[in-house]
Amino acid sequence: PEFRTITAQWDDIGLPPNTVVEVRDLWKHATLEKRFVNELTIDVHHYACKMFLLTPLTLSEEDESKV
Repeated sequence: PEFRTITAQWDDIGLPPNTVVEVRDLWKHATLEKRFVNELTIDVHHYACKMFLLTPLTLSEEDESKV
């Protein structure tokens, strides 16, 4: 397969359960529209790597629709 699915679960990376995060793709210099809770799952090309900055959020009702 050309892609692999990789999941980072919050307990594995030191974030409290149920934390909602905003994810910034550091290679693309872009923030993803979707918010993530408990884990980040991403497809990665078999020869590539990805790097993200995860920022915990306090959500407003407007933001909850993006989770």
